[in-house]
Amino acid sequence: MRPDISDDQIGPGELTDHDIALNSLCQFDIAYCFVVAAMGTHHASAYPSSAAFDEDRAKPIAQRVVTDADLRRRMFPGVPDAQIATAIQQMYELAIRESATNYGSRWWAMPPSVDQWVTHNLPPR
Repeated sequence: MRPDISDDQIGPGELTDHDIALNSLCQFDIAYCFVVAAMGTHHASAYPSSAAFDEDRAKPIAQRVVTDADLRRRMFPGVPDAQIATAIQQMYELAIRESATNYGSRWWAMPPSVDQWVTHNLPPR
């Protein structure tokens, strides 16, 4: 993840949409951010570095987190869905803002299934 290198410094074909390693890194990055936001001990914070890349690279893990209850329980043991939903919403808001501010707006919104799950599970205001 090299946000210090501009797109025009990367040769054609060097960075494809199907780059498995980069996609996995982006998914790990946003998943880590979800976990820190939901379970962090307030000694540090998470930064979605994957905001430097197209949001499609990170979407699959967000979609899986909201559709796979077993995965959610393993990633967030003992954490209620409302707290997970809040963490996902916060990290997406940060990723979208950072993408728009620093990386040319490569993140726009949560995937529809993620947005629906988050909206359904957010704590009442």
